[in-house]
Amino acid sequence: MNKNHNIIQIMPAPKSLYSTYKNSEVENIYTRIMCIALTKDDDFKFCNVDDSGYI
Repeated sequence: MNKNHNIIQIMPAPKSLYSTYKNSEVENIYTRIMCIALTKDDDFKFCNVDDSGYI
């Protein structure tokens, strides 16, 4: 996540919320959304966690 988003609030996400990506073999990769961040621009950023544990 870019430091310029100026997050003002972080809220936990529901445990059933996932994002989907396609890898180089065109397989679907699912990652859990850990939290939802509200920015100063009234935008929402969904923060997911990868296989290494990085958010």
